[in-house]
Amino acid sequence: MKYKIELLTAVHDTNSFESGDEAKDVFLRRFALQNTKGGLGRTYVAVKPELPEKIFGYYTISSSAVKFETLPATNLPRYPLPAILIGKLATDITVQNQGLGTALLFDALRRAARVAEEIGIFLVEIQAVNEKVRQIYERRGFTSMQDEPMKMFMNLKKVRKLLG
Repeated sequence: MKYKIELLTAVHDTNSFESGDEAKDVFLRRFALQNTKGGLGRTYVAVKPELPEKIFGYYTISSSAVKFETLPATNLPRYPLPAILIGKLATDITVQNQGLGTALLFDALRRAARVAEEIGIFLVEIQAVNEKVRQIYERRGFTSMQDEPMKMFMNLKKVRKLLG
């Protein structure tokens, strides 16, 4: 099925989205649009052209900074490194395990790579919600941070290589 990924607006129906993760569902319903309007982050949603208000998946993206001490590399500057944070990523239970999560992840990585052409970004960071998701992110090229294995990163050089 073909999806279009676009910025969340008031037109989208956040109330019917159900991912199976209540915290992510509540965030989408109560805070995502508010955060976008307030400049705290952006939420992008996957919709179908024939159902433009129905949300099938979403991710959030914002700026961040990562302490150099949390990364395994040794030749890094001794100050927080600029990053893009993929804060949340979820798909509706009706379309899980059909590739939409991967499509959303790659859309977020493409967006991060574009932003990095304009401002300094060293890496993309993402939080795995459980071990299964951590392994999925690891297969996609993310590496666990030293102090928190569920918190993961991919440097921009690797992102660009992955995207081709």
